[in-house]
Amino acid sequence: MIGQQPSQQQPQDMRKMYKLKLVNELKKTGFIKSPRVAEVMFQVDRGEFWGSGQYDFNGNPQAGKDFINKDAYEDNPRPINFNVVISAPKLHSFVLDLLEDVLTPGARVLDVGSGTGILCACFYEMAKKEDGSANIVGIEHIEHLAQVSFQNLSKSYSKQLQDQSIKLVVGDGRLGFPEGAPFDAIHVGAGTPQ
Repeated sequence: MIGQQPSQQQPQDMRKMYKLKLVNELKKTGFIKSPRVAEVMFQVDRGEFWGSGQYDFNGNPQAGKDFINKDAYEDNPRPINFNVVISAPKLHSFVLDLLEDVLTPGARVLDVGSGTGILCACFYEMAKKEDGSANIVGIEHIEHLAQVSFQNLSKSYSKQLQDQSIKLVVGDGRLGFPEGAPFDAIHVGAGTPQ
């Protein structure tokens, strides 16, 4: 209608459309095998972990909170500084499918090389208890990237960060995280020469 304000839901509707397209493509190509993994891949908004939106990967204001980078919903990896990439969604779905039987309510999960935090969010969704609590630890050796991960997770998981259902740690992932051990699942999303 002429003169009517655009809907405030419009950016969210576009995100839903992009997420649904991505999940359907991953199902069609066989990368998502489980309905539970499909649900989590739809629920966790990859756009919140992409560096688009309110802040870029350097913490600088970008185009505002309603900015949507549709590239975030393509099945491609993307460099995110520090010689690090956010993996392609097909790799995330592959990991979630592999760990699905272990990622049950109450599972303790360590994500080594947690990067942007996206898998910490996915692990939380799969391992949270009925009361919403979980025990997910992301360890990242690049302090600035851990801060970016915290900013990313704060968009939809601020309560979980506050109650430490999701805990982010700066440290050497090769040493694990003994304070949180034992873990039911350990995902290593980082490379190391040792």
